[in-house]
Amino acid sequence: MITYQIENRFGDFLTFDPDRNVKRNPLQFTAEKQLYSKQNQFGVLSRGSGKESSKKIKLDFDIVVNTAAEYYFELNRIASFLTNNFYKPFYLHSIERGVRAKISIASMKENFPEGLETKISLKNSIELDMEDALWEAVDYEIQEKYGLNSGSSISVELTQDTIESAPIIEIVNPNVDPITEFAISIKNGDFTANFIIANNGFTEGRKFTIDCANAIIQLGDTFSNPSLIAGNVFSLYAGTNEITYESPNALPVNLTVKYRKRVIF
Repeated sequence: MITYQIENRFGDFLTFDPDRNVKRNPLQFTAEKQLYSKQNQFGVLSRGSGKESSKKIKLDFDIVVNTAAEYYFELNRIASFLTNNFYKPFYLHSIERGVRAKISIASMKENFPEGLETKISLKNSIELDMEDALWEAVDYEIQEKYGLNSGSSISVELTQDTIESAPIIEIVNPNVDPITEFAISIKNGDFTANFIIANNGFTEGRKFTIDCANAIIQLGDTFSNPSLIAGNVFSLYAGTNEITYESPNALPVNLTVKYRKRVIF
């Protein structure tokens, strides 16, 4: 049996009595698209991003207690955990698979045999909305390269079951001289993307963080507003992602790429 746990932003887990092994119902993939008629022709055309638009997860759990007070306490404890906005975001963890999904509660339903409504309830259900619609790895995969020279690359391999995964790229300047301008580019088959950043504050020991998941650029601990000359953040895709660093200063950097593997099911 695969174990599922629900976690809030403080790292607290929602536990189920008598155990945590709640059961998940099958998932359904729903792709985003719109259909419209072709003028004076049979059939329809589809348009849209083609990305998964939504997904619901239903968890079943049991409550077996001795008194009505214990029964309603358990129901309210579970419901309150998922409806307290202060504890958002919530994640559903698949422990054995090592993946998580950002979720919010859609509904909760109790289910009990006749005459046992305050003692035993079996296959109660919590319906959850996957807010991101994808599962992602709980832990980051990390690729590092120290002393990466201008024009050199680092390769990140994603398996074929992976959908696009946004990286976090960290670049540290180990040189005495500042790096006033640099470019990061990616190539995976026919896909290419790049961006160029200029910033006089990129001095020795400082770290640039380029968070492609949240489209945030940070210098040290401060959100930076460097001159983004061209380009935009990008994603990693299944296969070989070759990330290249270039700088007119011709100075090396220490580069780390972090990413979470993301899958549909």
